[in-house]
Amino acid sequence: MKQTKHIKLKRNKITVGKCKLEINNKREAWLEEVLIYKKFRGLGYSKYLLRKAILLMKRMKILTIYLHVKHDNYIAIKSYKKIGFEITRKNYDKNKLFGYTMKLSLNKFVPF
Repeated sequence: MKQTKHIKLKRNKITVGKCKLEINNKREAWLEEVLIYKKFRGLGYSKYLLRKAILLMKRMKILTIYLHVKHDNYIAIKSYKKIGFEITRKNYDKNKLFGYTMKLSLNKFVPF
């Protein structure tokens, strides 16, 4: 059975970012629609949003988190790698690199 969770990150009662989790019964989850609103970018909020999502998944006993990221979203890729995500697959569209699938194993995860 699939479960969906929506997470919001707020600062002074204002939503600065959000993401969605798609959780399946194999103790795996997909992190989707990660977004920090434009005027709050560059202030470190993505780190807090990801931390909030990851800690929730740990409490839910999720073992593995996956996500897709566009190949040219260098800031996001760098952020995900800093947290511990690894690129597991290159995704192509009509023989052209489109993005990556990344994976984080929560049994190895150290909170940041």
